[in-house]
Amino acid sequence: MANIGAYTCCNTKKTKIRINKNDNSVHIAYFDPTGSSIIYTRWTNDPTLSWTGETNYTTDGLDPEIGTSTTTFVYRVQYTDIDNDAPASDYPKIHIKKAGSEISDSPFTMTAVNTSDVTYTDGKIYAYSTTLPQSASDYAYYFEAYDISGATSTGISTNSVDAPDISPVASTSFIGTAISVSSINWSWNDTVGEEGYKVQDSENLDKSGSLYANMTFWTESNLSPNTQYVRHIYAYVGNAGSNSNSDSKYTLANSPTNLSIGSIFRSSATMSWDNMGATRYKIERVIDSGGSPDVWGLRSGNITGITYTDTGLSGETTYWYRVFSYNGDGVITSTPSSNIICYNYYPKSPSPLSSNAISTTSIMWLWTNNSDIETGYYVRTSTGGTIKTLSANVTYWAETNLQPNIEYTRYAVTYTAVAESEVSNSSSVYTLANAPDNLSCSGTTSSSANLSWTGNGTKYSIERSPNGISWTIIKQWADNITGTTYTDTGLNPHTTYWYRVKAYNNNQIITSPSNEIAVLTLNTSPSKPTNIVPLSDAFLPRETKNPQFSWSLLSDADGDTQSALQVQVRSSLGNYGDSTSKDSNEVVSSANTYAPSNFNLVTVEYYWRVKVKDNSGFDNAWSSWSNETKFSIANSSPTLSWTGETNYVSDGIDPETSDASITYTFRVKYSDADNDVPLNGYPKLHIKKGGAEITGSPFTMVGADIGDTTYTDGKIYL
Repeated sequence: MANIGAYTCCNTKKTKIRINKNDNSVHIAYFDPTGSSIIYTRWTNDPTLSWTGETNYTTDGLDPEIGTSTTTFVYRVQYTDIDNDAPASDYPKIHIKKAGSEISDSPFTMTAVNTSDVTYTDGKIYAYSTTLPQSASDYAYYFEAYDISGATSTGISTNSVDAPDISPVASTSFIGTAISVSSINWSWNDTVGEEGYKVQDSENLDKSGSLYANMTFWTESNLSPNTQYVRHIYAYVGNAGSNSNSDSKYTLANSPTNLSIGSIFRSSATMSWDNMGATRYKIERVIDSGGSPDVWGLRSGNITGITYTDTGLSGETTYWYRVFSYNGDGVITSTPSSNIICYNYYPKSPSPLSSNAISTTSIMWLWTNNSDIETGYYVRTSTGGTIKTLSANVTYWAETNLQPNIEYTRYAVTYTAVAESEVSNSSSVYTLANAPDNLSCSGTTSSSANLSWTGNGTKYSIERSPNGISWTIIKQWADNITGTTYTDTGLNPHTTYWYRVKAYNNNQIITSPSNEIAVLTLNTSPSKPTNIVPLSDAFLPRETKNPQFSWSLLSDADGDTQSALQVQVRSSLGNYGDSTSKDSNEVVSSANTYAPSNFNLVTVEYYWRVKVKDNSGFDNAWSSWSNETKFSIANSSPTLSWTGETNYVSDGIDPETSDASITYTFRVKYSDADNDVPLNGYPKLHIKKGGAEITGSPFTMVGADIGDTTYTDGKIYL
């Protein structure tokens, strides 16, 4: 029963209360005389709170039930009222407690999931979301509600539920360290809020059991040697927890056992040991020092098998060896195998082998004696053949009967009654080349000499002398003279030079010189004429058909002077060799002028040139042509006149009148007192109409008699 309203009467007025006729609720109305009120009361049912039945909300009102400080927890509850009464304002509420006390701001008002749903008889869902920043396992919650009539909710969801569990922040820097062949120490940074720790494997199975809060390491034992283990640390609170990073570590490998030397050969020793399951092995070596090892040195750190051959050993020397194991992480086991001693009974090899060519047929081989136990030495070819056996303490040998400028390669070994040393270094050297022979000169010019000789040198050196006494090297190795001929240039004319040649072998060792020869260069050609000019720079008189030419006289490098000349002339419109060219041919003369008698020049402009010959009888090398020089001869102007033929006495056309079907013929006479031909394309005929040239005008005329080449008396063109 619920009191749903009252009306207070005042004074003596009549009062009344109206009841909604549609309200079917059972009710009672009565007058309360003590308060002068009419009381209206009706019967009502209590609302219920229950789990929503949704996924993850069938047995409680929270999802998830375990999380971290950043997890959003969602609380959900279903409110049902068979009277269809809505919840009282700000209800339902969710109460969240920690360690039995409400957390800050609890309880919290929940909100309807579907605000448009106003039917409460079939249940309406409310929700509230929040994060819980403090890791703990003592959180609890319950729901509370009233309807609008003040009736208190009932149901299972009003009971307190222990949840959620908030896991601590994951630990960091989880790392393992192998400390023996059967144990690994795991360490981590302590987090906050944890109840404890557990070391777990990759399948989250506990390996350590529960460890106390604030612990930061744990040693795992009873493990197998050189075996990989993957672990992480699990920090937990109640049923909640968080995993750190995972780390993988191998236990240490067992130390090698039974290290032994299997064989020794010259500069190498082979050893082996028991397979202890290591990932790889490291070998160290040291030379014996008074019966004990000195400072150990690494030989190899990446051996995956159980044998090793050490090289580079010296004969007559005692060595110590030891072996270490590495696990799969590359961590070395600090305890090595037991040490073993190895004595190399092979003699020390001679070193360094060197060589010198001492002639064209012999080489000296030299070495250093390094052994204290040798019986003697073998000298061998590059293919291993022994060519000389020598006694102890001998350190050189001269090999003979060899070929000139041929490479020979040898090495030496030390031997005892039971063993031979490692071979020495190989040395290669060429015998000397033969001295060049048959040096001769096959030809000269005024500035060069052609030399030739015989020999088998790789390259050659050439020496020259002005007197056969003092010599200058003009070609050497760097000049790359590989053949047996050479042309020496840049010489003075009519001068004697002496030559000799030396040969290099392939090692650049030079021989004695060849025979000596003297060479005389030839005389030089005369110099090129200069300052060539015609008789005058102006126009020459028309009657001057054979002008005078002049130039400067020069002596050549030998002091010889001019003995002959040759002048050539060509028209400015033609080329040498055409019909207008003139040639004086060779004229014996020492003068620097020349006047031809038969040139009979008639054209207007000419070019001319000259070359000379010296007086030494050296006539096979004329000087170069001088530059061409242009000059002119005065010329008469040509004339055009009527031909004087029938119908052409007083003009140049016939007929003068007719119709358009008639052919008109134009004729004119060309005359030139110099007998000069018309310029190419002339004479021309201009035909105009109305004062303007007709199409195609002017027109080129042609000679009436193409065999007529005389222009002084006139030539007819049409």
